[in-house]
Amino acid sequence: MNLCLCYSIFFISHSIHFVFFFFFIGILPQILDELLAARKRAKKDMALATDPMIKAVQNGRQLAIKVSANSVYGFTGANVGQLPCLQIASSVTAYGRNLLFSTKNFVEDKYTIANGYKYNAEVIYGDTDSVMVNFGFPTVAEAMPLAQIAAAEISEIFPNPIKLEFEKVYYPYLLMNKKRYAGMIMMMIMMMILIIMMMMMMLIIIIMMMFYRFIMDKS
Repeated sequence: MNLCLCYSIFFISHSIHFVFFFFFIGILPQILDELLAARKRAKKDMALATDPMIKAVQNGRQLAIKVSANSVYGFTGANVGQLPCLQIASSVTAYGRNLLFSTKNFVEDKYTIANGYKYNAEVIYGDTDSVMVNFGFPTVAEAMPLAQIAAAEISEIFPNPIKLEFEKVYYPYLLMNKKRYAGMIMMMIMMMILIIMMMMMMLIIIIMMMFYRFIMDKS
């Protein structure tokens, strides 16, 4: 069944087996490759855009492509749907779990006092496709640079094209149990502060221009 050929051959059971990508590339991996390439182009266009409106459009585009790529897993795991293939959904879940454990081991082995870091990092939560790390820093300003570095370094241990993306910082953060947590998103606060600062700068420039024009008219 070509649809289930994802990634020599290894057997899951007597009736189910997968093929590595260097032997045969299935339909879904080809679709996902195209989606990931399109998202990469959108993110590049967003980074190069100078117009805020164009930047916002490209950001919406790359987020939409991300949702489309993530939905591939969802519709393979749905019994009632256009393309059910529970073997793919189960293998994605199992592989994702292995990546979470690999991330946890990497973080807690590398980012330690023994290796020259200020605090011992700890993975405090991981679920499906996300992982949350406490680097021990008392402030967001100290934690954020290491979080970005860690995301890049962890991505190096993942097989292509899987990447670990740094998304946000929660501060403060409350973890009650699985899938039940709350926190203030510092990235949003920082963006709001940046927007306010830009608006203030624009207001100052406008006031200065008006004042300059007033002086010129008087002279």
